[in-house]
Amino acid sequence: MKKVAILLICVLYLLTLSSCGLVYMDDSKEKTAYNDAITALFDALDERDNEAIYNLFSPYVREQDEDLEIQIEKLLSIYAGPTDEIGWDGILGGEQSYDDGDHSKNAFTSFPIRSGNTYYWCYLDLMYENTYNDKQIGIVQMDFYTADEYCILEYDDSKKIVDSVGLTVHADSTIDNEIRCIKGHPYIYSTSAKTLNVDDVRNFFKTSNNYSEFTNQFGHPNAENIYCYYELPIENGESRYLQIGTHNDSIYGAAIVNEFEYIETIYDRND
Repeated sequence: MKKVAILLICVLYLLTLSSCGLVYMDDSKEKTAYNDAITALFDALDERDNEAIYNLFSPYVREQDEDLEIQIEKLLSIYAGPTDEIGWDGILGGEQSYDDGDHSKNAFTSFPIRSGNTYYWCYLDLMYENTYNDKQIGIVQMDFYTADEYCILEYDDSKKIVDSVGLTVHADSTIDNEIRCIKGHPYIYSTSAKTLNVDDVRNFFKTSNNYSEFTNQFGHPNAENIYCYYELPIENGESRYLQIGTHNDSIYGAAIVNEFEYIETIYDRND
């Protein structure tokens, strides 16, 4: 069988551990199918509808995953809802296969979910087209994480999401640190650092981009994993953070972000 895989362009921060090779899917069909699937999933979760959740998985998965119903019960036991916000940013990974006029297409990514003040993460792989075998259409794999479990996953390079069939709920391990969702990722967060004034930061970049000088003036970050994050004042009821990118003690970029997305660049070394 001749297989054609979508070229996956990796941008370091946009990678999640679950889906190496995320790429923006420009085809609206993929995005529409994926959005419909996650909307239906969280509608069913909020309605506590076991059967509706079960039926979102492909017929093949329902045949192969012997503990699917048990995992759905576990999912409902840890996710009380309601779903207040889904942090999917439109970025998807995927694969397409073609052979003698038939084809299959799937899309996958990880995304955060907010329910009240509690965050969860979900990895979902959706087969949205399959002319070889329509029993494959539906959710192929879903891994659902508490914030603690997903934070452990992201901070430990030896851990990754394993390819599997059906539903796996990860809710057993905990950590003693505060976890915050920043730009769609979980971060171990310290509240000991002071809240920064954005105008003071802009003035700093007028004369320097040295990170040691930055920490001398503003202190150490609240969170760090690939990027460094500093707390900014809440704006319109929304938590905001300063994202700092560094290399060899030089700051190459700084931006304002919120819990789920990029807001504004305030420094770019290449400008």
